[in-house]
Amino acid sequence: MTPSDLLTLIVEASVALAGFAGIVGAIGQGGNFSPLMTHELSLVNLLSTSFGALFMSLTALALLVAGVDESLTWRFSSALSLIVTLFFTLRAYRTISRVGEAQSTFRSLRKLSILSILATCGLQAWNALYLGQFWPLFVLLIALFAIACAAFTRLVFALDVPRHAEVEPPMRANDADQ
Repeated sequence: MTPSDLLTLIVEASVALAGFAGIVGAIGQGGNFSPLMTHELSLVNLLSTSFGALFMSLTALALLVAGVDESLTWRFSSALSLIVTLFFTLRAYRTISRVGEAQSTFRSLRKLSILSILATCGLQAWNALYLGQFWPLFVLLIALFAIACAAFTRLVFALDVPRHAEVEPPMRANDADQ
């Protein structure tokens, strides 16, 4: 696959995840979430990572379509993604710290997510300054997509749906005679 094909794939997957986030958000309006702030943080995390991957992929695709040199495209895209990713990562970490979600069972996953994002940010800085290749940007997009998938999974499992609803079995014809 060419870099353009891979970027297009990330765009499609990011739009799909954002759409699923909308569906889960709409379902959540009628259901119960516990606790509500955890749901909101997961939804924001899902949307920011999927839209971040979408924005970065579309930016790189636009530069390629405009005929910008590939090395310059990857350098610029990595520099831009470094700035955007650091901004949103620091903002999300500050929000999570302020909310006090330390008791969460997903604490280690959150730390792993932040560490992977910071590591890929270092890779983006190296790519922007020295390398000028596609693969470091793709690594960041995969990391964002993985975090979005984890947030989506957390949202789905946060739904408080009754597992054993009290439903009477339908009457059969011979039961009506008795």
